[in-house]
Amino acid sequence: MTSKDFISWVQGYYGVYPEGQKQDVTEYIMKKSPRYLDGLKEALKKRYSSEFRHPPDIAVFERLAGEAIDLMPKKTVQEKPTREEEQMRADLIKEAQAKGIDTNTEGWLVKLIMENLKTKNIGDKK
Repeated sequence: MTSKDFISWVQGYYGVYPEGQKQDVTEYIMKKSPRYLDGLKEALKKRYSSEFRHPPDIAVFERLAGEAIDLMPKKTVQEKPTREEEQMRADLIKEAQAKGIDTNTEGWLVKLIMENLKTKNIGDKK
């Protein structure tokens, strides 16, 4: 579920956010993944009653964070990586190649991590 869909669902289920609160909640929600928002929606339905007649605020979201993670739908094998995940992978490949590590071989990421640990340990001993 997108952040826009999540806000729309919350306001339809619990009530409309006051304008200032809506901006803060929207900024908070926009930083969350669609899978996390799916889990948060399920956690809210279980733990935050519509009888309160107020939409949940950031404090409620924070209290439910652990449960939201537990209720996140599992990734499917076909699910494509996010742009952020693709960028992180590209950055790691670039870093490995700069250090002379062949990224076409199995275990290249482990080699990169080990190289970085060696470099860090040498720097720590100075």
